[in-house]
Amino acid sequence: MILDKLYELAFILLDKTLNKKVIWVKGSSSNQFQVYLPNDLLVTIDAYAGSRSETIYSMDVFNNMGNRIKSYNSHESIISSEQVQLIKDLQEAASDQYYKVDDTLSDLIDTIKDAETVGTGEPPTPYGW
Repeated sequence: MILDKLYELAFILLDKTLNKKVIWVKGSSSNQFQVYLPNDLLVTIDAYAGSRSETIYSMDVFNNMGNRIKSYNSHESIISSEQVQLIKDLQEAASDQYYKVDDTLSDLIDTIKDAETVGTGEPPTPYGW
């Protein structure tokens, strides 16, 4: 069944992402991430607000012509809660990997754990706050 194959694909991508073996790139929306795969295939993972303010998670597979060949999202009734959780976990892992959350937090902890005083009182210059 095709849905089972999408679920397996999501599971493999999640496992490889958690082991830092997937190169995610930023997609077109604030929560969309993409991975380019062999045979010119593209997988996107996204999270966006639904009509009832719930977060909808989606996964899409595109062929080398840019055609969406299959997709599913957490709003579809045919998807089990386990599959919804997998897509949610994959989107969050892709976001964390893209933004290097684990490395950033580790560096931050190392920087402040032995500091007597934390904070400069000034915003970082690249942000221009």
